[in-house]
Amino acid sequence: MNAPLSFWQQLLAPDASNLPRVAVMMKLLSKRGQPLLLLPQQLSLARVGLELYPAQTPRSRLMRSSAAWALTARLPLGIKPVEVKLSPDDPFVRWLASQA
Repeated sequence: MNAPLSFWQQLLAPDASNLPRVAVMMKLLSKRGQPLLLLPQQLSLARVGLELYPAQTPRSRLMRSSAAWALTARLPLGIKPVEVKLSPDDPFVRWLASQA
């Protein structure tokens, strides 16, 4: 039996049309083996992305600081590189681009 698609897989899944796709390299931060945050590949932008994470408990703030330290030290502690393929013509991708 196939596992149900995650929210991100459903949102960014390739559609039936063969639209051109652009590969974007990102860093994936996991929590207990589950995807938590997609961060930009560039270190300075990844740190800014971590600052946007709304860590509300002391433990989550500690984990956010630890992740920032691991990024700076280039340690792969729960952070791995991933390739995300996006279609520039996809409405969601266009909306994301308009927010930048």
